[in-house]
Amino acid sequence: MQYNMSTLKLKWRSAVARKFIIPYENWKAEEFVPSKPYLTLAATEDGRRLWEWLNMPTIVAIMAAAGHIPSATAIEAIEAFLIAEFGSELLTDSKKKLVGNMISQIMKKAGFVNNGRKMFVAKNVRCFGSATKYAPIS
Repeated sequence: MQYNMSTLKLKWRSAVARKFIIPYENWKAEEFVPSKPYLTLAATEDGRRLWEWLNMPTIVAIMAAAGHIPSATAIEAIEAFLIAEFGSELLTDSKKKLVGNMISQIMKKAGFVNNGRKMFVAKNVRCFGSATKYAPIS
């Protein structure tokens, strides 16, 4: 499923687009450096697909926008898209932890910091029970 940056910009007000979307239009993924528990899983086809998908500029922009909302996490913002793309059966516990590890690296590159809060995610979120909150670096 492709997410079109132009369509997303049209749906949002221009001021919001300038702050949350335009900075990520030319986003380039770095090589994923997984934590030790995820080395094997990250090297699989599913791991590579997850990394590539999470680094799509639109997905990064959505996660970054969630970083500016005090009660939102990056995973809550993209979870419905993630399930639509990969299916909930693909997201086993180990893959969910891998996604969290990947989001951590992406959010740091995007200028966000883990604020040390582990949050329970909204009840409407189907796969993830908790997530780390990222906040913009001031």
